Amino acid sequence: MLHRRCPPMGKVRSAVTSARLGGARRGLIAVGALAALLAPADAALAATYHVATSGSSTSAGSVEDPWRSVELSLSRLHPGDTLVVHGGTYVENVKPRIRPGSAGSPILVQAAPGERPVIQGLLWLESPSHWTLDGINVTWRTGNDRSDHMVKMTNGSGWTLKNAELWNASSYAALLVAGTKGGEPSGWTVRDSCLHDTRPVNGRNQDHLLYANTGPTAGPGLVTRNLLFNATNGHAVKLGGPSSGSGGATRISVTHNTMYNTRYASLVAWGASANVFERNIMVKPLESAVLGAYQLRGRNVARQNLWAQATRYDVADAAYARIADGGGNVERDPRLDSVGSCSGFRPQDPVAAGYGRYAP
Repeated sequence: MLHRRCPPMGKVRSAVTSARLGGARRGLIAVGALAALLAPADAALAATYHVATSGSSTSAGSVEDPWRSVELSLSRLHPGDTLVVHGGTYVENVKPRIRPGSAGSPILVQAAPGERPVIQGLLWLESPSHWTLDGINVTWRTGNDRSDHMVKMTNGSGWTLKNAELWNASSYAALLVAGTKGGEPSGWTVRDSCLHDTRPVNGRNQDHLLYANTGPTAGPGLVTRNLLFNATNGHAVKLGGPSSGSGGATRISVTHNTMYNTRYASLVAWGASANVFERNIMVKPLESAVLGAYQLRGRNVARQNLWAQATRYDVADAAYARIADGGGNVERDPRLDSVGSCSGFRPQDPVAAGYGRYAP
């Protein structure tokens, strides 16, 4: 059993004693002590834990005695806690039951400084409100079902996924952001990450890098400063549900990303609406255009993007909506320095340097 720490009774007695002493200096000490006592319980109980491939699930979770399983570690976190994930490969499908954090007591899951943890399998979080995942990498595990999204973030508010590498997914998406209840997800962010090389294992154009099916009432979301490349049977970013009458995506800002060698750089489908594409670099779509609209009914806008190696900027089905042209979209070769790894894709063209992941 994991025991939560409680403030020692000595602190309570000290605060009460100080409150009874005279003098300005003693009064200030008393105020500070009483404020500490009145702080939220989550903050008082917050702790830092560690997980490592050399650990044990029955350990204390300390740096000297770390836990072993990522899934079990995540399920043990409370508001205000931090989990430090040490380097190595964790072969597991991570589907924990988790507690939400809060704005005042968020939950942080971060890579140990200078170390590279990799989950080989799945990472699914349900309602990760006020969680931040920083530097947690995921790759595909042979034997998993191709209908399973490799990383799935469902519902929740105020969560962030950043500084991650997600690659070699053999599924409908390397990352699915999903909403199954009204108003969620909301205030979510995917940033500073590298999503690449989904394998073509499903039907035509169905193996995406980032797929958002957040629903028609979801709150705002942000996809920014990511590299998304090599999805030969899917799109860098797909916004919309899996069919005409299901799901959707709304109020998502896709900004300052670099997208390369995917079917469309971005596809917006059916009832998706109020989404914005801005200041992205979109190069080498395998379809005819960098932006596709599939039977689109909602209004979405693209503005001030830079594109290249396509026959046209956008395409839409007849009698359906296009992605609205907000102006400032430029066809220009960014002269990317390299296109093979997460350390590449830096534009050498001075104009293009103001777009995409590396823009100031």
